[in-house]
Amino acid sequence: MTANVSANAAGPDSYEKWYERRVAAFHYLFGTSVTVGGLHFAAGFHDDNVEVLDLVGRSMPGWEAAGTVESATAHLAFLLFPAMGAAFFGMPWTSPKDLPAGVSAKRFRTAEMRIRYGVVGGDPETDHVARIAAESLIRRVILDPRILLAFQVPTLGFMLFMTGSGLVWGWADGDTVLVLRQGGALLLFVCLFAVPWRLVLLRRRALEFRNLHEALLRRLHGTGR
Repeated sequence: MTANVSANAAGPDSYEKWYERRVAAFHYLFGTSVTVGGLHFAAGFHDDNVEVLDLVGRSMPGWEAAGTVESATAHLAFLLFPAMGAAFFGMPWTSPKDLPAGVSAKRFRTAEMRIRYGVVGGDPETDHVARIAAESLIRRVILDPRILLAFQVPTLGFMLFMTGSGLVWGWADGDTVLVLRQGGALLLFVCLFAVPWRLVLLRRRALEFRNLHEALLRRLHGTGR
């Protein structure tokens, strides 16, 4: 029996494997984005030094290559940064260790929908998985919306000012590299700032689901969890 459960837990359709694939995809995007960002700023630094040396009548090899790398990495960053932010926003919020062994990805997604829409009854096994996931979320997420708002409003305002002014400046100067860089950074910031609010809303849904599930158990068995 133990061998069967372990095999099921490690199967290609298990929640554990699905979770690992999602986390691996985020790590891949993160590593690629950091590499592209590093190359972009290194190329930009080289390009700026060439311009300064040009003013004093000196030269530095590699100007054309640096300009090409800076432009290419700006285009990549415009795609990669928002993709990384979206992947982080959509990261699974329940660890496989918190769930019973052998839970499939399909069953977890069904359980997640039950939490989101407040649906209980008709499938005790899925309700059980949903209840465990809800309890895990309630226990792990302790964000206070008022504190979060007080922190995010000035921070987001500053980020929007910095990236927005860069966008306007780049657009006015016809600087495509600056527009792409600032645009990608702006989209990344929006995704990152949305993550805690996603968790706050999910926690609220989890609390509502727990109350509904408690009421169902009392109605069926005269007891809670």
